[in-house]
Amino acid sequence: MKFLCTQDNLLVGLGAVVHIASRNTALPILNNILLKTTKAGLELAATNLEVGITTTVRGKTEKEGAITIQGKLLLDWVNLTPVEKIELEVLDGNLLITAGKRHATIRGIPSDEFPVIPEISSGIKFVSRSDELISALTCISLSVKTDEGRPEISGVLWQIKNNQLFLVGTDSYRLTEARVTIEGGQDIQIITPLKTVQELIRVASGSQDVQVLVNDNQILFTIDDTKIISRLVSGQYPDYQQIVPSQFINKLIIEKDELVQAVRAASLFVRAGINDIKLNYSPGGVVIISSANTQIGENFTEIVPVKSEGEGVEIVFNYRYFLDGLQSIVTSRVVLELNNSNSPAMIKPLERADFYYIIMPIRQ
Repeated sequence: MKFLCTQDNLLVGLGAVVHIASRNTALPILNNILLKTTKAGLELAATNLEVGITTTVRGKTEKEGAITIQGKLLLDWVNLTPVEKIELEVLDGNLLITAGKRHATIRGIPSDEFPVIPEISSGIKFVSRSDELISALTCISLSVKTDEGRPEISGVLWQIKNNQLFLVGTDSYRLTEARVTIEGGQDIQIITPLKTVQELIRVASGSQDVQVLVNDNQILFTIDDTKIISRLVSGQYPDYQQIVPSQFINKLIIEKDELVQAVRAASLFVRAGINDIKLNYSPGGVVIISSANTQIGENFTEIVPVKSEGEGVEIVFNYRYFLDGLQSIVTSRVVLELNNSNSPAMIKPLERADFYYIIMPIRQ
């Protein structure tokens, strides 16, 4: 194997795949990335057996071959070289790297020990704009927590209905739903692991489109020269619509930044481990965000809603979960919809129907 390319091209390729290779004492080969030269360029691949990422680095192939090495070591070395042109060559089972007057040798493991990353050639296809999809998934992933006891809610639900993609995440304490416009596809319901979503967010940010291909047990994302393939989570996602209230008694429209600052101020006085803040609304009056800790003190902030209606409510939230919901909103004003101290509340952007965040209260 012998390959020549620019530093920039190699850094982009390594950055796409290295992150997925993790320290694995049981299978040391998973700590490595695969380098394989073809006529198209240098193919890089990494996998943790749940998610696999492949990408192609453009350059000049002088000799075809393959090897696996510690990708993080190569990435760090390339990052430190000021020379634009880099040469990679395999000799005696090692990778030789040359950049001007700089030389390094990285010990390798034969490529035939590297796990085969499966391919998908047929299934349900659809395309999404990268910025819309990544924005939605970033918000959704905040509501997902890995739980080996409940694998069906340890991932993100992808549901296509009427040519629209609905993305849902929950950890039983909050739930987020976002709607994304897509091209193609047909009605499906699948669950992807949280790790897969996190890798997609990282790799697809800044690209134009994400092409998706789904079959019975795998999903493939294609972003320019990079592909992410992942298994799907087995099991049935719970009927989350059952916990979404059909109507609300109280509706408040509030400036988002003002509410965020009030919640942050209250968070300084919460009880450790409980993280409780109180929201109090009186009909036609102000909204008071408060917190108290017998060992520290207390804090409250008055907010005048832009618009309000309802019978009034006093409700307690985990401030971290509340902030996550607020910071997922892209509009300058948010809508808070509430019933009583024991019912779920909804946070959503003003005059937009493509996103909502449900948060469970802390019961007193």
